[in-house]
Amino acid sequence: MNIGLFFGSFNPTHVGHLIVANFFATQTHLHQVWLVVSPQNPFKSNADLIDEHQRLTIARLSINHNAAISTCDIEFDLPKPSYTFDTMMRLKDTFPQHTFSILIGSDNLERLTEWKNIDSLLNQFAFLVYPRLHTRAADSVWATHPNVRIYPDAPTIEVSATAIRRLIKQKKSFRYWVADLAHDHIQDSQCFTRD
Repeated sequence: MNIGLFFGSFNPTHVGHLIVANFFATQTHLHQVWLVVSPQNPFKSNADLIDEHQRLTIARLSINHNAAISTCDIEFDLPKPSYTFDTMMRLKDTFPQHTFSILIGSDNLERLTEWKNIDSLLNQFAFLVYPRLHTRAADSVWATHPNVRIYPDAPTIEVSATAIRRLIKQKKSFRYWVADLAHDHIQDSQCFTRD
């Protein structure tokens, strides 16, 4: 199968993630999109991260048995922080029957030079790029690379996990920012409000 890998902290998974994942899973050559929950992103602070198992549970509840989207916890057993190159090598070895592509926003396309072993990654895997506000994928030096494919018609949903966490801490409604089952789990478990 052709699998698109959508990496993220998913702290928490929100409707923006789901809409982008669903677009690639249903309107491109991909058969499925996997949400790869990263325990620790090397480019982000982990100060506000809740436990990765909680984030995985929220991701699973968010997709709610959608056959086109799945979750992946392969980075849980890899050294932290999580580097895409290391994960891709593990996935390639673990699932040789699949062809993998990496989904990234146009803002991340600008930062590819900072990625571990980026030349090797670009030679082995396709990068499927969706638009983000304030960046134009077509302007990137990577835009013409043969393994970079830009999808300008992919939806641009600017929902922020940071804003959701702020709403939770302020005890304000965050309904519709996340899927219903995920919302109820976050409320019931209080996973973002524990000290």
